[in-house]
Amino acid sequence: MCHWPWEYDVVMTIPKRTPICGLVLLNLSVACSLFAQRGPGPAAAVAPAKNLKILAADGDLMDAMRGFNEALGVQCVYCHVAGDFAADGNPRKETARKMIAMVRQLEPSFVSTGGVFPRGYHEVDCVTCHRGKAKPETKSPTHFLNARDAAGAIPPGGSGDQSEGAAGRNESPW
Repeated sequence: MCHWPWEYDVVMTIPKRTPICGLVLLNLSVACSLFAQRGPGPAAAVAPAKNLKILAADGDLMDAMRGFNEALGVQCVYCHVAGDFAADGNPRKETARKMIAMVRQLEPSFVSTGGVFPRGYHEVDCVTCHRGKAKPETKSPTHFLNARDAAGAIPPGGSGDQSEGAAGRNESPW
């Protein structure tokens, strides 16, 4: 015959020290997990960036790289040599440098630009042409919103509201 634990009339007694022991064990487990997660020591600190010919070696470098990755929809090894980011073995790295120089050359044409690319606000950046793809798009997007449009500017010669004729033909009022 099989007996289940709940069929017995057993009274459990809990010693008074159990909550204190539980707290001590909890503290020890937290302390051990914190020591196990310690970061690398000073010897393994991040090395300064090397072979920078166009970008500044500051804290924003990794943010700029992430921005390039998102704008082109690629990973680091698309432009960099795997395992040696300073190496110039990948020809796309030089292409990227030329693209950054091109954007910087275009920047003075826009008064709303703030900062030297890739920092600050820019009317033209990698997304303008790449739009998340490694190969730049040659056809303009079906909807383009620039800073003036976003601020609610009325186009020259436009009244701001769509006329019935333009709206009925699905055409832009300007």
